[in-house]
Amino acid sequence: MKVIFRDNAAEDGDTISFSLNRQPYSGTVYLTNAGTAFDLPLNPGANLLAVYGAKDGVGGITFEAVVVDGVKSNTTMTLVPFPEGETAAFNIIRR
Repeated sequence: MKVIFRDNAAEDGDTISFSLNRQPYSGTVYLTNAGTAFDLPLNPGANLLAVYGAKDGVGGITFEAVVVDGVKSNTTMTLVPFPEGETAAFNIIRR
């Protein structure tokens, strides 16, 4: 399954990092309007995606995570604004 992280407001230097099922998955992700895609090896059932707000450009970290399942639909998770130094967690269910 693919997850696309993107800045859903002005590109102002926001960065994040994230983990999947409590395992660090990436280094720093620079958020852009176009987005950066990651292929994630999801387990059957619930998967924990934790997003850490690494750096706030201006006015809070603005991001969305789009989960692309490649079959029927996309799911978009949005948290605006997201404070620097905070972590937000989302469950992604793989059936």
